[in-house]
Amino acid sequence: MTWLFVALGAYLCFSITTVLDKFILSKNRLPSPVSYAFYSGMFQAFAFLLIPFGFAWPGTYTALLALFAGMLFIIALLFLFNAIIRFEASKVAPIVGSALSIFLFALSFTREDFRMSSFEITAFALLVLGGVLISFRRLQGGDFLKLFGLSASAAFFFALSYFIGKIVYGQTDFISGFVLMRAGGFMVALAMLAIPQIRLKIKSSVNAVAGKLIVIVGANKIIAAVGLVSLQYAMFLGNVTLVQAMEGTQYVFLIFLTAILSRKWHHIFEEQVTIRIIARKTIAVLLIALGLFMLAFSEKPKDLATDTKTFGVTFSQIYASDMGLDWHETYIALLDDLGIKHLRIPAYWTKIEANENTFDFADLDWQIMEAEKRDVDVVMVVGYKVPRWPECHIPDWAESKPRAEFEQAVLREIETVVMRYRDNPAISRWQVENEPFLKFGVCPPFDAALLDEEIALVRSLDNRPIIVTDSGELSTWIQASKRADIFGTTMYRTIWSNYVGQFTYPLPPEFFHFKANIARAFGDVKKIIVIELQAEPWGPGLAHALAPEVEAQSFSPDKFHATMEYVKTVGFPEAYLWGGEWWYFKKTKGDDRFWDIAKEIYRASE
Repeated sequence: MTWLFVALGAYLCFSITTVLDKFILSKNRLPSPVSYAFYSGMFQAFAFLLIPFGFAWPGTYTALLALFAGMLFIIALLFLFNAIIRFEASKVAPIVGSALSIFLFALSFTREDFRMSSFEITAFALLVLGGVLISFRRLQGGDFLKLFGLSASAAFFFALSYFIGKIVYGQTDFISGFVLMRAGGFMVALAMLAIPQIRLKIKSSVNAVAGKLIVIVGANKIIAAVGLVSLQYAMFLGNVTLVQAMEGTQYVFLIFLTAILSRKWHHIFEEQVTIRIIARKTIAVLLIALGLFMLAFSEKPKDLATDTKTFGVTFSQIYASDMGLDWHETYIALLDDLGIKHLRIPAYWTKIEANENTFDFADLDWQIMEAEKRDVDVVMVVGYKVPRWPECHIPDWAESKPRAEFEQAVLREIETVVMRYRDNPAISRWQVENEPFLKFGVCPPFDAALLDEEIALVRSLDNRPIIVTDSGELSTWIQASKRADIFGTTMYRTIWSNYVGQFTYPLPPEFFHFKANIARAFGDVKKIIVIELQAEPWGPGLAHALAPEVEAQSFSPDKFHATMEYVKTVGFPEAYLWGGEWWYFKKTKGDDRFWDIAKEIYRASE
């Protein structure tokens, strides 16, 4: 996300030059638009200083494109300065900024490499809206059509210049592209001298700036150069449309700079202050901040999200039995027929300690033994909230206990399970509770302190990594991830709600990248995986009892394939599918479609 901070630096420079422009104009009249464009074009020659630092001829076609982009930039300046002289910068800037973003957004659809994700488009909209609000001024009098025409023309040529410039940067390095584009602007300035009328205007404006202001003008141009280089470099690194959409940050910087400078030069930097203006600018700043926040955290995190290559499955003895299946047979079919090498197995407290202080590990021992025979990697889930409805699997005898005694019983059960299996090579990781921070299921009140005790207990008993999980769609991940060695997210595409019925989450892959970056920023999580990937229907009842039309609407072979493509695009390295028992149930009913898709998935899995 380097481009984001480079762009912010550029807009900070531009906000400073805007302040200096206002100071200079309070002392002198702006020269003619042609003269100002000429000096701006001549100033482009500063880029030639970069030639010794890596300039290389990119080829005739790329060079001509770069020169053309630079020429368009000076044409845009002609329209911009014309509008500023006639109508003032405060009226021109909002129109140019908004129109420029819209033109670039439209142009982005003409090339695949310019297009934005839906997440980025949302951030773009917030930035543009915030920029319009913060820079808006009510127009009074004047020729609005002429103002709009000149401003929109400037925006159009700026957009073309930036768009073509980005294409150039895609074909060469930054220094070569930047120097050639600035050379294009310099050539236009030189060409102006060939026209007598323009030459006369340039000559007459030489003395427009004099005395002590020369130092300020010089400093202004240096800062402008730094801003221009930074802006172009941000466009080289990132999406040109998003870089331009960040223009609203310039006005945020201006608010603070003006507030500081108005204390000494009140007559120059006086600003209107009303409740309406304060409210508008506050909303604008919040929109811009939200847009920047989304951009800053939406990039695919290279150290956490790579590519999904390892696929496992969650197996629930209880769920298989509820479907009327032989759970032993179902388990072996998953291991042998599908060839699954990664399992997540819940240690059900209700099965292990149905009667207080009487432990029965026969069923769990058998599952672990069969996994060990086949070199299957096992994530064991411990605690009272573990996979499958009703989520919290608490023995009857424990439910009636006072809270303190209940917590001690939970800790004792976890200790017993971990001590039994900690020397088993099949166990690779422990998951402590399942989505503990999500209020879902038939469960007692959640206590984070108890969760911390459970995690500390498991750490004291074994050194294997600990997984803590949370909802992919309904949580921030912060509380869970900061407690985990490995964080596990759920990922459900189509769910059922009693309020809206069947509902498909309209979430792009960047949504999960955003949350992964948030988790990384607020915690020390080393790895993120998909602990539950929906691969079965979700309706108003149990999956195996749904009406055929409800099942098809929720989950079909096409949706199975689409889900797998989605999780690969998100890119977390491991994903445990949710629905293995249901695939086998469908197979026993003569529908092999889901089983066969799963077989392809696991054959290709690492």
